[in-house]
Amino acid sequence: VARRLEAAAKSGEAVDLQAIFFCFTMDSILQIFFGEAANTLEGEPCVYGAAFDTAHRCMMNYSRPCVKTLTMLKHAPWPFGGVGGLFWRIHGMLNPEFCEFRKACGTLTSESERL
Repeated sequence: VARRLEAAAKSGEAVDLQAIFFCFTMDSILQIFFGEAANTLEGEPCVYGAAFDTAHRCMMNYSRPCVKTLTMLKHAPWPFGGVGGLFWRIHGMLNPEFCEFRKACGTLTSESERL
């Protein structure tokens, strides 16, 4: 990380610190928890990192605009309401962000089991 930042500082190049810190975090987590070298800082693709990023982005994009709706659905009577109730599930199935979130979570699960 330091060499990358130093090179960018010398050349006057703009640096996306969020991307660098994300790659550093993914490299560290995969090495510490799973014993696998990811090398995302060097530009190598990482299925786990991509799925984590997708899941986080989709959950934020889904939940922010839907908070009011999901809160109202939570208070509907059982079996329609509540977290995990029919209304809540239908709402998620019809939302493309939530569907992409579920797919990314499936990838995270399968990658965690593989590692």
